[in-house]
Order: sequence, then C-alpha cells, then structure tokens
Amino acid sequence: MDSPLISEKNIQFFDMGGALLAGPAEWLPALMVIPVPLGLWEQVEVRLQDRPVTLSIRKINGVSRILAEWPRSGPGNYLVTYRQGMTIHEQLVTIFPQKISQEAFRIMLDDLQNKLPGAIALALKALGGLSGVKLLPAGESSFAQELQRLKRAILGTPDNLGLVQILPSLAKNPHKNLINREVWAKSEMARAPHPVRLFQAIQNDKNLDNLKRPMQVLDTRHEHTYDVYENQLLKTYYQEVFQRLYRLKTALLKANISDLYTEANKLLAHLVRAKQTAVFLDEVSLPDFVPSKITMVLLKTPIYQAILKGYLELHRNAAIRLESQLLEAPLENFPYLYQMWGTLQVILVLLEEAALEGFTLEEQRLFKRDVTGYYLQVLPDNYPVITLVHPVSNNRIKVTPERTFSVSGSIVSFTFPQRPDITIEVNRPGAVPKIYIFDPKYKLDTENTNFSQPVIKPKKEDIDKMHAYRDAIRTSSGERVVEYAAILYPGPSVSYKSGVNLQRQVEAIQALPGQEDTFITNIKYIISEILIYAE
Repeated sequence: MDSPLISEKNIQFFDMGGALLAGPAEWLPALMVIPVPLGLWEQVEVRLQDRPVTLSIRKINGVSRILAEWPRSGPGNYLVTYRQGMTIHEQLVTIFPQKISQEAFRIMLDDLQNKLPGAIALALKALGGLSGVKLLPAGESSFAQELQRLKRAILGTPDNLGLVQILPSLAKNPHKNLINREVWAKSEMARAPHPVRLFQAIQNDKNLDNLKRPMQVLDTRHEHTYDVYENQLLKTYYQEVFQRLYRLKTALLKANISDLYTEANKLLAHLVRAKQTAVFLDEVSLPDFVPSKITMVLLKTPIYQAILKGYLELHRNAAIRLESQLLEAPLENFPYLYQMWGTLQVILVLLEEAALEGFTLEEQRLFKRDVTGYYLQVLPDNYPVITLVHPVSNNRIKVTPERTFSVSGSIVSFTFPQRPDITIEVNRPGAVPKIYIFDPKYKLDTENTNFSQPVIKPKKEDIDKMHAYRDAIRTSSGERVVEYAAILYPGPSVSYKSGVNLQRQVEAIQALPGQEDTFITNIKYIISEILIYAE
C-alpha cells in the first residue's frame, strides 16, 4: 500500500468572535479552520495530540468553513494532524506563557539551569556546608564555561592528558589483577579443586557415581580481570564527562546557541571514538560509591596519574546542576517550573541573609552527589531540606517544601489537610513555633470590565488559601502558628493587612524572572523578620 503524503497546507486559527489569530493563546478557546474543500469534509480526520477532534461546518465572517474547536490549553507544544485520503498534514502549534514575556521565560530557565543551583550551593558553603568542594562563583556555570571545563577533560591541557589520549593509550595495556574464581568442573578435568569445598561435592547424592565419588567438584581458576578500582575510576570519569556533555549539548540545542552546540557535538564525537578503542572498559563495572580512595597505581603510574588529576580537577571546580525531569519539556511543565523557581529564590534569600546574621547549617538535603557530580533536587517528602541553627540562642529554622499539615502531629490542620509550597518554621526552646508560608502560583485573575485597561490581580481562591493556612494550621492544643502567608505570582503586589496594627499577614508578591529587585526586596523584608525572631 502507498505511504501517505505530507501536505503543506496550514490550519488557520480564529478566536470565538471570528478574529484571525496567529495561533491559540494560553487557556483561551479558539477555532481551527481546516483547509479542505467543503464537499470533502466527511472524508477528513483531524487529531490533536493523537486524539480525534469533532468537525463541523460553520460560517466565519460570512464564509462557510470546516471548523474544529481548539480547547483551552496551557503552555506547550501541540501536534495537530488532519488526513484527507492518502494525504496527511502535520502542524506543530506552540503556546507560550502569556502572563510573562518570552524573555522572562528564557531568564527563568537560565536561572533554574545555571544560576540558582550554583548560588544556593555557594550560600550553603558560606553556612558551613559542602566542605571540601571548590564551587564556581554564581553566574560562572554558564554554557560556555561548562563547555570549557569538559573540553579540558576531553582534549587535555599543557599540564595533563585528556580522555582522548588516555583511553587509546590504556587500551594497549590496562591495569589488571589476578583473581581466583571457583567453577563447577568434571572431576577428571579439575586442576585445583578446593579441599574445603569437597564436602559440598560429596554431600549431594545426585553428584556421586556408582563408587560414591563426586562427578563434579569446585575447581579454582586463576584469571586476570580489568574490573579493578583504578579502571572503575576511569569509567566513572568518562561517564561523568559524557553525561555532562550530552546534557549540555541538549541544553544548547534548546537555547539555539549554534556555535557552542557545534563545538559540543564535535567534542562528543571525539570522546565516543576514543572510548571505542578502550574495549576493556566493557568488562569494568561502575562503583556503588563515589570514588575517593588513592592507590599506589594512581600515584605511581603516569597514565593513571593523569586520570586522577583530571577527575579531581573536574570535581574541585564543581558545576552544580538542577535534577528535574520537568526541564525536559519546559513549556509543558511551565507552571511547575515557575513554582520551583519561586521556591529556590526564597531558599536562596534565606540562606544568604542567615549567613550574614551568624546562623550555621545544621543539616541540608538539597544537594546530593552521584558518580556524575553534585545535583540539586527539591524533594516534597515532608522532611526539611534546610535546618539552620543560631550558635548562641540555639534557635532553629527549618525549610520544608510542600509540607503536609493533617490531623496528627505537633502542628496540625484543624480543617482539611493543608500543603503549602514552602514552609519556614522557627523553633525557639520553650516557645510556640512560628510558621511563614510562601506559595508560588502561576495564576492571574483578569477582570475585563474595561477591555483596554484590564484589572490584573491575584485569583480569589489563592488568597483564600492563604487565609485558610493562617487560620487552620495550629498547634495540637489550638494555638495559631502561621505568622505570614503569601503567594508569589506574575501580577502586581497586594497586601491584605489585618489586626489592630494592620500587620502584613497575607500578601500577594509580584515575582517576575528578570525583574527580581522588588521581589527580592519584599522577600528580604519578611526573611529579616524571621531571622530577628530566630536569633
């Protein structure tokens, strides 16, 4: 059967009032006009993201057209296909976030992938965490600098060999050890049966011949193996460089940085070709732990010295990454990435201000290390990711993402379970805890009472949620603990003051990537209140 042909005819989009659109907008319905003659409309099949779409014939601006409805959809890439006979048309439709600009979207991704992980790591180091690791200053983990680090590891430097020299050289004579291996062998073929294991051989009746002699015994074989610690270190080094370069190449493609992408592609090709010469590495396993042992082979053998030197250099200048599958499809996951961006911004401000006030780090669960380096991961597992302590007062500050308050525990919800995005809890010995809440929300409420000048404000349900946090979260004995609750969102800041002194208990704070000055100022004001109370 003939294969379907691909058509070039584009689908047009109209709003519900009949105005022509460049494309559908975020969370607004639209109409798709299918460019097929009216008389053939029953032969047409339209699919959106591989789901069938209902067609109809209606008039737009007085002209009858074949239409399909575009549903309200969030940011992302959507594939629309229509088929007429043997012809298939495919059209990729992209919806960008409307509540922030495309430039702000790009800045947010750059913050998440480059700036925030490194800045938070440096802030933790200032508080006494991540000891023994030389971190690059915030902003230096850029695409170009990461490429330069990997280039040094692959091509080498005037002072040290790179992997493209190390791998082919070692392929000729890699380090190996002699090991003993026990295998079952026929008795007459055994060369060095283990005397202690003979009991196992004669204990099994099915293994005995008519004269009660074992038919098979455990024979000791002496073999060479390349699966030794020094080669495991080399494989770990190679894997880390390969994975970081592949991740960088993907990021450069998404960012449309063609010159760096071309260079990264060439480096990757050099690295893979060098690895193909080192066939012995196929027999080498990756260690279950981060390599840290120094052996005489690593110290005395020049080629293994180069491996150790390159591996240590890569880790002394640690490039921190954010570990999140959400980054693989940033448009589709934009609301969640915005939430993560807001969460990390609040954590960064808290850490930097706490260091200035003399707090120290008691525990952190933000950063972990694997064989490819350090990575930041925000785990909503109901445990604090940061615990700070003041050395004089012994007061503690705990930061917990997506902490759940239910009916049990020392702090509970007196209504339904509550789950704020960021909870900062201050504990003073003998005092009732105080809680401060931040909720990043990619939501706006737009009232089009005046279409030319729409009123943009927080959604009522989000502000109601802040009031619910304040009123429902209490100690088990009923005492209020929430001092402050705020949403972080793209719209203008609004304060909902209450109490005798009109305290700032509930707020909506504007948080726009690329325009963080006012946002950071507002966050610092609240963080300073937290730290003053916690000292």
